[in-house]
Amino acid sequence: MRQIDYIHEYDGTLYQGTFSNSTSDRGSVVTWVYSQDGREISRKEPIDPERFEYLWGVVTEHEVFRQCPVRRDFHGADPLRCHIVSTYAQRGGQEDQYVYWMSIEESDPEFRLWLLELNGPWT
Repeated sequence: MRQIDYIHEYDGTLYQGTFSNSTSDRGSVVTWVYSQDGREISRKEPIDPERFEYLWGVVTEHEVFRQCPVRRDFHGADPLRCHIVSTYAQRGGQEDQYVYWMSIEESDPEFRLWLLELNGPWT
């Protein structure tokens, strides 16, 4: 199983997206959690495997993420000033997790395209 978590505050609302690629029959799904009109909204929908692979590939292979300092947790992260992205992978009994704090000022074209591909509720 592989998972990407995304957290960012946009226009006064905190958005949390979880993209997972499970080996079960569920396939790839994205779940968005955010508040709207004082209610917590949880929206789950399938995503095609190619989209998940694109999102995963950018985080794990693109230079902009490689240059970003990797953290081990979310402690101290400011979701208003950065895009918080984490990856989690479980393979053969081994687990890996990495957390990236990407500045909202990051202008790398591939990263900006990646943000659009998230297709978050704010779009």
